[in-house]
Amino acid sequence: MPFRIAIKQNGLEHGYDYLLNISHPRSPHYGKLWTPERVREVFAPSQSSIDSVRNWLLDSNVRDITEERGWFDFRTTIRHAEELFGSEYYEHEDDRSGAVRVGCHQYVCSGHLFISCSRLTCSVITYPSTSPSRSITSLLVSLCQLR
Repeated sequence: MPFRIAIKQNGLEHGYDYLLNISHPRSPHYGKLWTPERVREVFAPSQSSIDSVRNWLLDSNVRDITEERGWFDFRTTIRHAEELFGSEYYEHEDDRSGAVRVGCHQYVCSGHLFISCSRLTCSVITYPSTSPSRSITSLLVSLCQLR
């Protein structure tokens, strides 16, 4: 089953100020739009947070991890995911559409990595019950920078 973890971005608290800096007519930076690379650079997660999550995944016997721009993608079994995230997964088929959803009611934040978490969210992808890949779901875990 595929999972995705997102590391909390840095500098989001300054986003409004950055926006005003380029959008207010009296600003010396008015109209100087940022490139996508600049946006990624300014709001990128810290390297220590990325390293901590990668090490936690490896220590938890998660393999075949890919990381790009603060996102970790990996595959694991439902049983292993339930152990990692303190959750219990369910499969629900919609009576009208036949679409199947995989999800859980809650996640338990535990362990040294989650002590200073600001948010933990789950996003579940709906797929038709006739789909050959019934086990598609995406877990978006927003982890805060470790202090």
